[in-house]
Amino acid sequence: MNISQWALVLLGVQLVVVLLSVAFSYPFIASAFSYRRAIEKGRRGIASAPSTRFCVLIPARDEGKNVSRLLESLSRQSYPKDLYEVYLIVEDKDDLAIKLALDHGFGYLIRDVVNPGFVPTKGGALDEAIKALRPWESYEAVVVFDADDWVTDNFLAEMDRLYKEGKAVGVGRRIYPNRGTDVLAGCGALISMGQANIMAFGLTPYGQTVVTGTGYFVRSSLLERFRGYPWQGLTEDMMLTNYCHAVGIPMGLSLDALVFDKQTTSLRMAHRQHVRWIWGYMAAKGLKSHVRMRPFAWWADRIGVGPFVVAVVVGLAVFLSLLLAMTFGLIMGVGNPALLVSLPICSFMVIYLMFLGLAVLEFHCEPDNDVDFGMKLIQVIAFPLCFADLVVAFFHGLLVPRLRKTWTRIER
Repeated sequence: MNISQWALVLLGVQLVVVLLSVAFSYPFIASAFSYRRAIEKGRRGIASAPSTRFCVLIPARDEGKNVSRLLESLSRQSYPKDLYEVYLIVEDKDDLAIKLALDHGFGYLIRDVVNPGFVPTKGGALDEAIKALRPWESYEAVVVFDADDWVTDNFLAEMDRLYKEGKAVGVGRRIYPNRGTDVLAGCGALISMGQANIMAFGLTPYGQTVVTGTGYFVRSSLLERFRGYPWQGLTEDMMLTNYCHAVGIPMGLSLDALVFDKQTTSLRMAHRQHVRWIWGYMAAKGLKSHVRMRPFAWWADRIGVGPFVVAVVVGLAVFLSLLLAMTFGLIMGVGNPALLVSLPICSFMVIYLMFLGLAVLEFHCEPDNDVDFGMKLIQVIAFPLCFADLVVAFFHGLLVPRLRKTWTRIER
């Protein structure tokens, strides 16, 4: 075969991989449509008289300018005030967040940054606070929030309902308030929503869900097993999720407990977040080899964007190969020039159109997006490029190891 024929074979391989990826993504696609129907149906449970005692922890280092809205929303909870206590976790006695906590009647903890065992991550902050508070002695569950989020007034009441249903870990539904005003924020919301909402909902029939960093509770009895918070990597939420999936910890999702999570509008911050996500995800996946995996339904294990990622990796390899073939063919004067030039374009468009479809699917299945048509169109077009930054982030972290070993605060 000549170089043009080899190039055609490569493109054919890519098309087959894409078709298989879409086929293997059917559980995710079906979950997306079920997710929308469940939201439109309304309330998914009956609340009883509140009784669960919650300890709310908020890692808030240098978050004095951002934490006010969360504190206000926690102060407005419909849940009885004597059944929950809130603590901000800071690293400096002069942190502005301390005054805000005291103004709302909440507590705070100052981390011991000179301790040789100090872990400079969110998981490390949670571990230090849990070891200090020993919540298994006074509270039934620990609730975790990011400092720059806020929640609806019924959040703790919904977590109480999940707790009484026997869930050891429970999460709320993510809403992205600035996705309609900024293209990058909207693309970030599309990336996050696939896991935080659609995948989280799709796993609920199997007694599982997905923890995505904020707006979740963990039973104190589970934390007591470890006498702390052992999931301390760059993505402590994924580490917790994988542990629960591996050993069969019951998890739950409330579609009525809303967590408002603004996405970054900075390209630099988005890229740093992607480095943390991709390398934290890989580290968390590696933990599965250290625990005994329980049998997990074929369907449930494929409710995610993994097949899409495989298609991207293969697609990029084919695209780069076709570029090399085009360059070699044009320089050496071999093969069909028109075909060699058109094949890399076709390869790129295959990947691009696949992610356009994913973006359209997510917009359709999230009724609470509050984004006008023009902004939706721009975000759908930009989404594949934003997703591609995850691949760039992988290689950036590979070339600059400190990026994948350091937890960095993301400005929103």
